[in-house]
Amino acid sequence: APQKVCVGDSNTLYVMDGNAVRAYSTQLRSLTTLTGTSSSGSADGSLDGATFTGPLSCAYDGMRNLYVVEITAGRVRRVDLSLAQVSTFATGLSSPFDVWHDGNQTLYVTLRTTNAVTTLNTTLVTGTATALVSGTPLNSPVGLVGDGLGNLYVTNTGGFNLVRVAIAPRTMAVVAGSAAGTVNGTSDGTGTGALLRSPWY
Repeated sequence: APQKVCVGDSNTLYVMDGNAVRAYSTQLRSLTTLTGTSSSGSADGSLDGATFTGPLSCAYDGMRNLYVVEITAGRVRRVDLSLAQVSTFATGLSSPFDVWHDGNQTLYVTLRTTNAVTTLNTTLVTGTATALVSGTPLNSPVGLVGDGLGNLYVTNTGGFNLVRVAIAPRTMAVVAGSAAGTVNGTSDGTGTGALLRSPWY
């Protein structure tokens, strides 16, 4: 089943689909397989020869690199669109779920089972995870996006809320949904006066 879509350049959207990464041209309205096959695997190399295991989410860095999360394999793959090559960028991650690139040199990743957000330096050939924040109020964090102003917003599915992470001071605050992380619902309102039922990514 198709998973997350992310925006690239040149009128292209990238869709995580089964064990493949698909490319959709908004100009031509055409969908093609960029890399991966119908079979799961972990082979690096050319776009035609690389294999993936259930790619879930992706982020584009604006410099012709696409970062792809494989949650069950606990890794992030880098797809170099200029060289038409796939490499394993980071491994040993605990249920990585979603990613966001700041357009500079940092990739942010939600780690669902360890209730954390970690960072990876994308100027390196192989990324080493560095913890940004972890613990309360994070509870099964999934979705992730940055505002370009020094904040990340994390959908906290286990806490029924939306958490703002201030990157520089490494502080967290619930900005919508259950403040205590214990109540779900669908009521509208301001801040923690509103409720979320099952925030996803």
